[in-house]
Amino acid sequence: MIDAWESFLNPDVVRTKLISAGLFLIGHEMLLDTIKRHPLAFFADQWTRDGPQPSAKYTSEILARDLKGKNDALRGSIAWLRMMDAITVDDEASIRAVTDARNDLAHEMTAMVDGSKPPEFANQFTILMALVQKIEKWWIVNVEIPTNPDFDSQEIDEDEIISGPSWVMQMLSRVALGIGDEAWEFHREFVKQRAGVSE
Repeated sequence: MIDAWESFLNPDVVRTKLISAGLFLIGHEMLLDTIKRHPLAFFADQWTRDGPQPSAKYTSEILARDLKGKNDALRGSIAWLRMMDAITVDDEASIRAVTDARNDLAHEMTAMVDGSKPPEFANQFTILMALVQKIEKWWIVNVEIPTNPDFDSQEIDEDEIISGPSWVMQMLSRVALGIGDEAWEFHREFVKQRAGVSE
């Protein structure tokens, strides 16, 4: 109990745990967005100020694949990605495990901070980010590049592709968890670039 209170009252320990937890929650939302956003846009035939609108094709190809019959966009999108071989059975299991870790974190935040419950999400963060990168990369390689004439004459090294969401999470992690100069690297570069533009 004394050790738990020592951790609970240690600013460095608490700050790091809360930042890590926040990054995981952001990453999980990014994963859900990655899974659902692309199919919706891919099958859309109408766009409004709010973005792509569900089409009849989207309903039949995505929503109808929800095995529970509730037209759930997440479950339907996962089933479609499986059918397209964008993800595997193991990936699908990993999505469930990551979501379970997210739910545990949301309901057990105090236990995570005081150390009475080990933070399971920490073990899932790398898996979460790998899933985001894999799904985003699949869309880039199989949809965006083939439909963009700018890439017709270019050699694409798929190993070098880093999706926007993956880059954002890497940047956030370095800013939030970096120490000293590393944490300020992106901020300094942004200020430098902005000053150059305004001159």
